[in-house]
Amino acid sequence: KADDPKTVISTSTERPQLKEGYTFTVKFKIPDASDITFKDLLKGEMSFSSDAFDDFVIIKSNGFPTYNFAVVVDDHMMEITHVLRGEDHLSNTPKQIMIYEALGWETPQFMHIPLILGHDRSPLSKRHGHTSVEHFRREGYLSKALMNYLALLGWSVDQEIFDYVEKLKDFSPASISNKAVIFDYEKLEWINGKHLRMLDIDELVSQFELWFRYTGKTDFMEAFVEDAQYTREVLKICREKVNTLSQLYDFSMPFFTEEPEYDASYVNKYLTKEWSLELISEAMRRFEDNSDWSVEGVEKVIRDLAELKITSKKNTFQTLRGGVTGRLVTPGLFETIAVLGRERTLERLEITLQLAESLRDDEEE
Repeated sequence: KADDPKTVISTSTERPQLKEGYTFTVKFKIPDASDITFKDLLKGEMSFSSDAFDDFVIIKSNGFPTYNFAVVVDDHMMEITHVLRGEDHLSNTPKQIMIYEALGWETPQFMHIPLILGHDRSPLSKRHGHTSVEHFRREGYLSKALMNYLALLGWSVDQEIFDYVEKLKDFSPASISNKAVIFDYEKLEWINGKHLRMLDIDELVSQFELWFRYTGKTDFMEAFVEDAQYTREVLKICREKVNTLSQLYDFSMPFFTEEPEYDASYVNKYLTKEWSLELISEAMRRFEDNSDWSVEGVEKVIRDLAELKITSKKNTFQTLRGGVTGRLVTPGLFETIAVLGRERTLERLEITLQLAESLRDDEEE
């Protein structure tokens, strides 16, 4: 504009200034009193007055183009026909349309989609939590689950869990919500858990092995692949209580260690009790005599043991749970011992019995 002292008015005034070392920018001159109108594929008819804009820089003083100029040239050269982006770019669209028209180029169609927000309703960023694909991959999120959740953000569909590839057939711009959506990490984890449990067991094993290689957990992988059938049985019962591959790794770890790695809470709460030696010894005797290692057979042994009332039923269950895994939170007790089998169960209970005896000896000293 003529009254802007920063605007170069003519070549004749420009040259002396350049010789004196002045830096300059190139600006786009806004047309006076005109309307910039376009149809947004989501929001409908949009109109902006040119009077709302000042002349804007398209070439910076360092010679590089600004975003609004560069993106127009780039999209035109790549023959882009549809521009889909966040609604935070809506204010850029009139400027870009004016550049398209000034250059005599065909203007693409635009769709401005509501933003994904954090829990405080501000645009999603790292301060709201992890937002990188690398993080979700390292934590063991399945790609199909992540795509499932992302598809739900701002899209009105009749189901929550689906194969996004199949669901693409039903996509229509008309089904996109015109309201901003909150990124819910808990919902994403829940959806991932659903997909994790829907996987064929061989596919789950394959996904787990890929995750091992990505995260570098090769030490665990050796034990994991040593007995394929045992591994499958472990994953079947462990995945029922977890939502990601990293959680599955932590939850299934006790099944692949040589001996239990005891939580201090388990040791203090159960192995220091007077009845612990009698309970574990009796459990070992009954498991040695047991010939039915199905879930039902194991359940009968444990319930019959509890009927002896050496201690409460809860204490009986938790002492055995920690005795074979070292932990108090595991898959179902009957399923856990059935999967471990006779040899592993007896070996682990023997180690636990020895620990309980050493604790008793320490107390007596």
